[in-house]
Amino acid sequence: MKTKVFQMASGKATQLSWVRMPYQNLFVTLHYRNRSKASNTSYRAFEHLCFLEEICQFEKIDLIERCKTGDFLTKKELENIKKHSALKVESFREMASRHKPPNVVVIKRKKVETARAKVVINPEGDISAHTV
Repeated sequence: MKTKVFQMASGKATQLSWVRMPYQNLFVTLHYRNRSKASNTSYRAFEHLCFLEEICQFEKIDLIERCKTGDFLTKKELENIKKHSALKVESFREMASRHKPPNVVVIKRKKVETARAKVVINPEGDISAHTV
């Protein structure tokens, strides 16, 4: 997740993350920017929210959807988020990249055999066996 700093017409710096995070943008706007917090404070809040989003993606937790439906996180999910948030961002990203499944599709041998075309030669056909 990237955060971009914009200079307002009034001269005040403000941050917005990419469009993927509308709720996080709203949160930072309401709780930091509208309360006249420093732009670096807003920036740090975005960084923390982006890190939380990375952890939730790694754990396959859709936090926004869970909040919309009112599903609480399980104790195990909270413990996993707590465990990962104790790591430095670089350490977490290295660990996540090691545990990332490869983009290789495993093809089972039986499926390969059924997918191959079988040539049936009709000995009484119009084409000679030599040409076939």
